[in-house]
Amino acid sequence: MHDDYTSPRPTAMRVITAPSMNSESSSPRRFGDIVVLNNVLTEDPSPDSQAIGRAQCVRVLLFGWRRTGLCRT
Repeated sequence: MHDDYTSPRPTAMRVITAPSMNSESSSPRRFGDIVVLNNVLTEDPSPDSQAIGRAQCVRVLLFGWRRTGLCRT
């Protein structure tokens, strides 16, 4: 899956922004953020590889980049 937050047609969108526990953090995503996804699944990690399906998820960010969520493919 490839999360895209910034293109004209993003596949990921933060719907709830958690309060910052670190005022010096410059990360665009934080512990506790809730994100919805509608991502293309590809054959391999390259975003240019063959699309084989879609994953639709609700994700909660935990401890930096680790995340948990519920997905439907």
